Amino acid sequence: MLEFVNYLGKPVNAFAPPLPRQKPKAQPKTYHKGWRVVGLVAGSLEEAQKAHALKKRQGDAKGKAVADFDVNAWLATAKRKPVRSKPYGIRSAADACAELAIKAGWIGVQVLEISKE
Repeated sequence: MLEFVNYLGKPVNAFAPPLPRQKPKAQPKTYHKGWRVVGLVAGSLEEAQKAHALKKRQGDAKGKAVADFDVNAWLATAKRKPVRSKPYGIRSAADACAELAIKAGWIGVQVLEISKE
């Protein structure tokens, strides 16, 4: 008869029933994960205007009417990028980062709270 042992040399029952699975831990209903600073990169507005001007020239060449560039509509729909990949744990640090981003030329800088409610 074969006997199995573990790495310490103690006998192990190979035919023992498997241990019951543990239930996953319940997630808390609310939690706070920090503060994220987001905005539009400096120069992205100019790039969008250039791209629209090119699209308008191509539309004129094809005989299609293209509306003028609307800055407010673009600002409302443009995807904001995080200034820093890792969120800040303290609101004052996120505010300081937002001020620096504005000075660096970022547009529409916002400080967002990362939480689940």
